[in-house]
Amino acid sequence: MSYFKDTNNKVHWLDDDSYTYLLPSGSVLIASDEAQSLLAPTPDEIHQAFIATAQTALDKTDAVAIRCLKAGVAFPVEWQSYVSALRNIVSVSDITSTSLPVMPSFPAGT
Repeated sequence: MSYFKDTNNKVHWLDDDSYTYLLPSGSVLIASDEAQSLLAPTPDEIHQAFIATAQTALDKTDAVAIRCLKAGVAFPVEWQSYVSALRNIVSVSDITSTSLPVMPSFPAGT
């Protein structure tokens, strides 16, 4: 497989070099390791994906709150802490976290 970089640093690859005429004008052949470094996500992309994952987890906590409400059970303190930690990640006030907090067990009686 051959890797090529166009003038915008976008990586293209071909299994068969006879199709190089399909590449954008100005594309140049690059080494596999350079291609992999260009294809790797940036730290900002990694962080944005982490925030999106935290938002998904936060969205799911609403179902637990509804379960508690329907069962007449108080929303537990450990769930309140979990929601707060997720909100801090989503609001980007917590820029040091690299992993999500551990989801507590579902409240008893829900």
